[in-house]
Amino acid sequence: DKAFDKGFITVTTDYKVKVSKHFDAFQPQNNIEDFFLKYEGYAINLPEKFFPKKEFLEYHYEEVFKK
Repeated sequence: DKAFDKGFITVTTDYKVKVSKHFDAFQPQNNIEDFFLKYEGYAINLPEKFFPKKEFLEYHYEEVFKK
């Protein structure tokens, strides 16, 4: 949750995880790979109803996510 709130990860409008390039500088560290990098491109588990709104995901990508 904190990584999302701080813009280090986001969810795209096709409901896939995108990891900030901010982590590239820390790539040799195993915990960065284990906790973040390995999830790049993974589809999130969607609820049966009340999907995340695409306009909120777009806002997060454009305004919060550290590209």
